[in-house]
Amino acid sequence: QQESSMIDIYDQIIAKTGEQTASMVDFEVKKGAVSKEALIEQYGQPIEKPFESAQGFDYRYHIGDNIVQYIVEDGYVKDVQINAENE
Repeated sequence: QQESSMIDIYDQIIAKTGEQTASMVDFEVKKGAVSKEALIEQYGQPIEKPFESAQGFDYRYHIGDNIVQYIVEDGYVKDVQINAENE
C-alpha cells in the first residue's frame, strides 16, 4: 500500500500518492442537485446494502476500476468519494 498525503485543491480533498497519482478524491455536491432516486436510476442498486454512518447513508458502487461512495442525507447526495482500487 502506497503512502499518501491529504491535500485540498479548490473544493476537493485528494489523497496524493505521487507527482501525478492519487488514491482518493472527495468532494461535496450542491444541496438538492442529485436525489437518491436519480442516483439509483443512473447506477442501479449499490454493491452492498446502504448503511448509515455519521455523515448519512453510504451508497457504494464499483465503477470502472474505482469504488465510488455516495453519501445521501435527507434523500439527496451530499458528498462523493472516489477510491482507486488496489491492484
